[in-house]
Amino acid sequence: MPFVYVVIENSDNQAEGGGVCQQTFNTFEEARLFVISKYEDELTHERDEVGDGQMASEVDVVESKSGFTTLYIEKGIKIYIHKLYSKP
Repeated sequence: MPFVYVVIENSDNQAEGGGVCQQTFNTFEEARLFVISKYEDELTHERDEVGDGQMASEVDVVESKSGFTTLYIEKGIKIYIHKLYSKP
């Protein structure tokens, strides 16, 4: 059965309930890389501050078996990737 992945941003800059990305993705990895590229500046800034230490962000995650995966960028920014069934 085919799937699509939808990215939802829940941040201080979005309306309550989050902002739905207007693009769907064919794989989890495509969706995850989209999020990483969108927040590249924030992630780079965090890496520069922390150095070799443990980063607070969590973007190097694997797809959850439930089809609902959370990525954490920084305080006030959480991203949800949903795996949805797509009608053929």
